[in-house]
Amino acid sequence: MHHLHYFISTEFPSGVSFYNSNFSRLKNTLRLRGFTYETSGATVAEIVRRAEERGYCTEIIHDSRENSVCGVIVPEMSLGVYFESEIYEKYDNVKREASALFEEAKKIHDKQEEIYIKNTDFDRLNELGAVATQMFFSVKKETKAEIVGKDIHRFFGAMTTGGNVNYIKELSLKTKNRYYIKGRPGTGKSTFLKKLATAGINAGYDVEMYHCALDPKSIDMIIVRELGLCVFDSTAPHEYFPERSGDGIIDIYETCVVAGTDEKYATELEILKEKYEACLVKGKENMKRYLNLIKEEERKKASDKEVTDRLIGEIVTSYF
Repeated sequence: MHHLHYFISTEFPSGVSFYNSNFSRLKNTLRLRGFTYETSGATVAEIVRRAEERGYCTEIIHDSRENSVCGVIVPEMSLGVYFESEIYEKYDNVKREASALFEEAKKIHDKQEEIYIKNTDFDRLNELGAVATQMFFSVKKETKAEIVGKDIHRFFGAMTTGGNVNYIKELSLKTKNRYYIKGRPGTGKSTFLKKLATAGINAGYDVEMYHCALDPKSIDMIIVRELGLCVFDSTAPHEYFPERSGDGIIDIYETCVVAGTDEKYATELEILKEKYEACLVKGKENMKRYLNLIKEEERKKASDKEVTDRLIGEIVTSYF
């Protein structure tokens, strides 16, 4: 049985949540706070088990800080349960230190983008986007009325304390066609994906839009499940290559960027890369320190099996 895995929020460098985008479509929702990691994990596991017994697929939501499970959606039951992180304001200074380092990393990334922006032919990129739009969405979805599709916003990955994590393979497993976008920072990958998403929505399809964890304004992947279509930014730190029938490459660098750009700016780009990676390492160290402080607060609460069992019992009785 296939389950989707993804994140709906990111805490660093600035807090962004797509809770409403994912849960507002559901009839039955529980948004809980104040429970330990053990309670939330055990509760989600039991809901998944009960759903599987009924033959239902689930959408499992992960915590962006350490990839632990913090929520679940059962679409066929229109049910969603989500455990929000406890807020500890007394550790805000540690959190701000981590956020500042990630912000600095983003500024360095922006400098990398500047190099490629001035060497990218955006007219050619628009032409490439028009061709892709025509190929993917030339036929509008058949409906009884002229309607537009829905946009659903998520993250496929996160910078966790254990390293970069992504669920691209799991999310795209059931799609028939996957297109790997190759390019560089600033070459218009996100703009290209946004245009495809808009075209899909206007054609009547629901489009899953997956944002960049470091820069949530940027889109890194779209999935249109009704068409079996996945298009994603296949560059570091989430670089993949075609591995099955139906996989293809859209190479923006080769098509739209001045030849020899990598080589011309190699020294400058390497310096920026080293600075960028150093900021990320320090940011993750501070993020881990912040999370350890929160876990210490969790341990003070002590996991109460009676509380866990009671919560699971109430949910099972109400919905299963």
